[in-house]
Amino acid sequence: MRHPYRTRGILLGIGFMTLGLTIGPWGLHTAAAEVGRTTRVSIASNGEQGNDFVRDPVISANGRFVAFCSDATNLVPGDTNEETDVFVHDRQTGQTSRVNVDSQGNQSRSRGDAPSISADGRFVAFSGFDDLVSGDGNGFGDIFVHDRESGQTTRVSVDNLGNQGNSTSESPSISADGRFVAFESFADNLVPGDTNGELDIFVHDRQTGQTTRVSVDSLGNEANDFSSIPSISADGRFVAFSSGADNLVPGDTNELRDIFVHDRQTGQTTRVSVDSLGNEANGPSFIESGISSISANGQFVTFESFADNLVPGDTNEELDIFVHDRQTGQTTRVSVDSMGNEASPGFNHSSRSASISADGQFVAFDSRADNLVPGDTNGVTDVFVHDRQTGQTIRVSVDSMGNEGSSSSFSSSISADGQVVAFISFSSNLVLGDTNEENDVFVHDRRPRSTSRTCNCQSPHAIVGSAADDILRGTSGDDILCGFGGNDRLIGKGGDDCLDGGAGHDRLFGGRGNDVILGQAGNDHILGNAGDDVLRGDGGNDVVSGGSGNDVVRGNTGRDTLFGGSGDDELRGGGNNDLLFGGVGDDDLRGGGGRDTCIGGPGTDSATACQEVSGIP
Repeated sequence: MRHPYRTRGILLGIGFMTLGLTIGPWGLHTAAAEVGRTTRVSIASNGEQGNDFVRDPVISANGRFVAFCSDATNLVPGDTNEETDVFVHDRQTGQTSRVNVDSQGNQSRSRGDAPSISADGRFVAFSGFDDLVSGDGNGFGDIFVHDRESGQTTRVSVDNLGNQGNSTSESPSISADGRFVAFESFADNLVPGDTNGELDIFVHDRQTGQTTRVSVDSLGNEANDFSSIPSISADGRFVAFSSGADNLVPGDTNELRDIFVHDRQTGQTTRVSVDSLGNEANGPSFIESGISSISANGQFVTFESFADNLVPGDTNEELDIFVHDRQTGQTTRVSVDSMGNEASPGFNHSSRSASISADGQFVAFDSRADNLVPGDTNGVTDVFVHDRQTGQTIRVSVDSMGNEGSSSSFSSSISADGQVVAFISFSSNLVLGDTNEENDVFVHDRRPRSTSRTCNCQSPHAIVGSAADDILRGTSGDDILCGFGGNDRLIGKGGDDCLDGGAGHDRLFGGRGNDVILGQAGNDHILGNAGDDVLRGDGGNDVVSGGSGNDVVRGNTGRDTLFGGSGDDELRGGGNNDLLFGGVGDDDLRGGGGRDTCIGGPGTDSATACQEVSGIP
């Protein structure tokens, strides 16, 4: 069954530029940071674009993994079921996998839907049908969890003894660690005493096997109308949901759909679609399936509402986005411009698909309003992010230069830190080579990237070498490694590291994390490895490889050989005769002042200032 506002709506955009940034404990500095980067993630592991429709993107808390649904048949090998499937794309390695499969990896005969992903991307909850686990004979949609590490798929829409539900279950929301899964169900046999004949909200504890109903009042009495679309807090304690019931809290007399939060620890149920004095809304309120509508600690809840009495000055007669602070009782509207002005009224200027960061500071949403940011002239729905601390609203459904999309963008999902936003767009101009004439899933990473960085080798925390040949190893944290003179070997290991080889012929390995590696003088060998790295060979004839992730690879002076590796990479040749290999992914290859050779790979690549080009149209 589909409910009003079940299909997730419009999204928002950010064109973002920052100057004079200082990054991280290891003291990276940049004079001029770049606009945030936009990449496409509804692609196969070899970079091939999808050949059919996508929907329902959700991003992991760390921003690395994006789960989504697609009818495409070319994202993974062996996709022959001609059904909607659930996929996960790893932005670090470039790998795309299908997760609505059984524990042996066999595809389902039926569609998968409505993914929700754990904080680290290991667990994905989704709705599916009867061939994913043994003993599934109820003939209804159920909720499953796939463990991407072990390959195990389990069903969670069951009672305390593991018995299957006797009706349809949909709309899962999974906790940060993957232990708790909230979902909606028409089944009346999941808990004792379910006699209301309505859609209810349940939470299944995958560790204990216990299933409880949370669409109840503070005394545990069941709702007298339907409840839908749960969103669970990071620790699984709080569950936000929408309900038409009027008996969940005292004084509910508006006869409209409202937003409630149930505290699974205290049993308390409260209504949050209210104004700052606690007065009820005079219009219906909604939350969206699959995305984070509640902050990590349950303090902040974002929702959309037609009500015009939740904040002063609401005169646009449009669906707006609000945030309610459960600690202070304050309700604020966030679908506003950076001056606090409301979204302009007009045909279908509603704002929808609100997704909130872990600390409640950032809210992503989509809107067709054209007055939320300057220069919004495309006349279509865009994706925005509002910073509740600074009041700034920015558009993120833009390309990597900040140019607006050519068509509608919607269905946003924001990372825990609020810096990475996944969304759907019909635009064909957000990335190079978008020629499939389908909607796609994109990710806009608001974190600026630059190649003009240095390591703070004077830091008391730096691991430094000498004028001799040194071997320096980092830790699992964020390290600074500086070789100085000699032919050095620097190994970053885990964390976001900064490696500076100094003079000499050095070998530099970034390890895991988003690293900055500077070869300096000498003929250096540089490997970024996993993560989104910034790599510079500098002086000498260098060999520089990005590895997995979306990397910036620069040769600078000397006859350099540059490898992008997997991911969407930027390769810059410098002033000599360089050899540039794009590798897997959508790569941007640019030569320089010498006679450069640019060679593409799987994916859609571009070449500029290259005297010889191969594998690039």
